[in-house]
Amino acid sequence: MPTILPVSDLRTYTEVLRRCQPGEMVYLTRNGRGKYVLMEISDYEKLEQAGKQRRSDGLPDNQTE
Repeated sequence: MPTILPVSDLRTYTEVLRRCQPGEMVYLTRNGRGKYVLMEISDYEKLEQAGKQRRSDGLPDNQTE
């Protein structure tokens, strides 16, 4: 189940950061709508690498084979 929190919870950012687990994202909302995503840098780097690979294969970033 995704972790969804209001951006105001960043006042206690250490608790929000504790919720960032490998392979999972924390979604932050502003005025009830999705606005930001927090994730571990290693997960971000994997996403970046996957996007680069898709582009080099001639695929759009949001499409899988």
